[in-house]
Amino acid sequence: ICDYIFTQYGSVNNPNYGTMAMSRGSALACMIWCAIVVCTIDRRWSKAAFFCGVAAAFAGIGIIHQADAVFSPDNKFTDGTGGNVDSTSPFEFMMGYLSMGGVCGIYYLLQTYLPKKKAPEDPGYEDDHGYLPPIEEPGADN
Repeated sequence: ICDYIFTQYGSVNNPNYGTMAMSRGSALACMIWCAIVVCTIDRRWSKAAFFCGVAAAFAGIGIIHQADAVFSPDNKFTDGTGGNVDSTSPFEFMMGYLSMGGVCGIYYLLQTYLPKKKAPEDPGYEDDHGYLPPIEEPGADN
């Protein structure tokens, strides 16, 4: 969608850098974001943090969110999208994904070391403020 919006409505004189950043590598970014969201919904924080790390690596080398790879002669690690210094650089995208991975890591540690101690059918379950375990369904890919 962002690629269509950018190609149809983007202007050379006044490009929308948000849609441009989201249109670059959009299929790969979408797959990674879906994996992060699914792991978050299932409370599988370690896997969500892993996918955030993968997204950070791809964003850092310019596979997603950038017009060119970082290793091309015209592009630098701190240059913005499309070479514009005012837009978001690969480094900034990478740090954003690493920050999300850090938050997922914190939730994983909280889930591991401060879990709920009572079962849902036990009295006082609502007063137990521990963190819920990952959702596990029989027959699903774990």
